[in-house]
Amino acid sequence: MGHRIAVLRPCGTDPKVSNLTQIGTPMEIYDTPANVFTAGFMGTPKMNLLKAKLTDDGHDVMFYGVRMPVSDAFRAAAQKHRGRDVILGIRPEHVGAAHEIDWKSDTSVTGAVEILEPLGHEVIVHFQVQGETVSGRLRSHTALPAPGEPITLQVRTEAMHLFDPTTEQRLA
Repeated sequence: MGHRIAVLRPCGTDPKVSNLTQIGTPMEIYDTPANVFTAGFMGTPKMNLLKAKLTDDGHDVMFYGVRMPVSDAFRAAAQKHRGRDVILGIRPEHVGAAHEIDWKSDTSVTGAVEILEPLGHEVIVHFQVQGETVSGRLRSHTALPAPGEPITLQVRTEAMHLFDPTTEQRLA
């Protein structure tokens, strides 16, 4: 991969619409995607992009009955957009089993296991939360849940991303 890359998206035949979504180093783009397209494009498995809403005071974000504190990186933007709908982005490596994570977490999400993807060094688990698929990472190969079984995973809230659902741009 290059030192700097450009992320392009298909945009049809309208010459007034740019298909350039972001330029930066691979890690800059991965860590701070400028928009929903780039967030979903960079990384495997792709980022969870979930319909959510900021609380009226802008201190928390709610998705499917789960309340999580807004990260420091988005605190000022959340104040400007308080009470509004947002797209919450969380990478699967920031959703994990309590006994396996290396971050402090007060936020968990529970759902029903849909699919397990054993990758050798880790297992990607896709689970349903109120009809929406969320992906997380398990490091253990033993005692894996079966499809249909409930699973509760911890969320690394300081790693969240917030996007405007209309413009699909990162909140700043």
